[in-house]
Amino acid sequence: MAIKITSKVRYGLRAMVELGISYPDGPTLMNTIAHQQNIPAKYLHTILSSLRNANLIRSIRGASGGFELLKNPDEIRLWEIVKALDGTLALCDCIEDDTMCERSSFCIIRDVWLDLNQIMENRLNEISLGELILLEKKKRANAFMYYI
Repeated sequence: MAIKITSKVRYGLRAMVELGISYPDGPTLMNTIAHQQNIPAKYLHTILSSLRNANLIRSIRGASGGFELLKNPDEIRLWEIVKALDGTLALCDCIEDDTMCERSSFCIIRDVWLDLNQIMENRLNEISLGELILLEKKKRANAFMYYI
């Protein structure tokens, strides 16, 4: 069995990129996010609620409403988004709860998992949402290039 990032985190990161693309021009409709990033609308609603509860985005009601980032994308770290959606990226249960295994206090393999978890968290803290948005814009621009 492979260790995987949850779909909630994957979709949430994509939704945040989409919101960041329109920052600071105003709110983006949920249907626009769902369409642009190919995210099921029902699932996206749950994701956006989690992001709103974590004070990363806000919702605006009304005809010109939608969702928007609460701060500049360069100030949002990917780790903030992951924590808001999943709380952790723990590689195994004993990382979050050392009482899960009687070997936790002396397990050398757990030490490896702890180290890897810290590396992932540090790396996600280094990357800003703004960096992802720049990459997304470049990829979108290249997707529409035509060659003769």
